Amino acid sequence: MSVKIIAGPCYINKNNVKELYEIPSMNKPNRKVIEGMREDGLKSRKELKHSEEYMGIDFDVDLKLCYDLINGVYSLTPNMTYLSAEIAKDVIAKQGELKIASEIVEPFLQIPIYAQNLGDKFFGTQQ
Repeated sequence: MSVKIIAGPCYINKNNVKELYEIPSMNKPNRKVIEGMREDGLKSRKELKHSEEYMGIDFDVDLKLCYDLINGVYSLTPNMTYLSAEIAKDVIAKQGELKIASEIVEPFLQIPIYAQNLGDKFFGTQQ
């Protein structure tokens, strides 16, 4: 049995985005120690505060998508995307083969966006 490590901050905010780009450097050419990256752009909380610093970097986009869903104008392929999904896509493109894991707070909104941006690199879309 092998152990697979997923590394990343508790949630993403403007102050720790750069840490995500450092995770792939933990892997060495002859020794892969990091299987994936934790990418929580939206944090679940007991208390809602309208703040990206408290709720995560994707909070403003998620709030808009929730309003769109409630008002019947949400599409499964929205024009908007989560910043965390864009960052994950960029890290993978620049620095290597990693799977992406995320805390899913709004499954109907988050899963299609991550799947659309990351395909089979998102842990939730294994075949």
